[in-house]
Amino acid sequence: QNGVVIDIAACTGSYAMIAVLRPDAKIYSFEPSRAYKELIKNIAINKSKTQCFNCAVSDKEGFFDFNEIVEDQPIALSMLGGNPASHKNYKTFQIKTVTIDSLGIEPDIIKIDTEGHELMVLRGGLEVIKKYHPIIYCEYSQENTSQYGYNADDVLVLLMELGYNIELINGNIIAKHDK
Repeated sequence: QNGVVIDIAACTGSYAMIAVLRPDAKIYSFEPSRAYKELIKNIAINKSKTQCFNCAVSDKEGFFDFNEIVEDQPIALSMLGGNPASHKNYKTFQIKTVTIDSLGIEPDIIKIDTEGHELMVLRGGLEVIKKYHPIIYCEYSQENTSQYGYNADDVLVLLMELGYNIELINGNIIAKHDK
């Protein structure tokens, strides 16, 4: 594998640092929230070659509502659309969205941590996933998926239909394809 990672909801850039430790890796980080400013700073400070995009990833391209938790709350809990269950202190604004299929990237790994929007992200990447069979690492939380009106197991079903073997570890899915 070539070390190509798509990091969806990068926050402040933990995965972006892979490019520092492994210079041949190509990391593409997507972060729609105000954490993007910190992501850019962290990449500059660490001289990472990570490419960053201030947009959301979903199943549709365009501009959609983004609910960003206000500054005195954890930024990582911001979400694209959906109905925030626990956090009522947020502001809504329009953010650009892209799909995995629209990126022109051949990933080895896709990491998704979108506070329940994981199913839509995967649906927007079906062509890429079917063609390249990347390892998929994503959040698995019924509390979060409920904010979007679907069951967390729908993510598992989709991945298994695509030929993936699933491991659940600490509230996350690690999915590897049967190739």
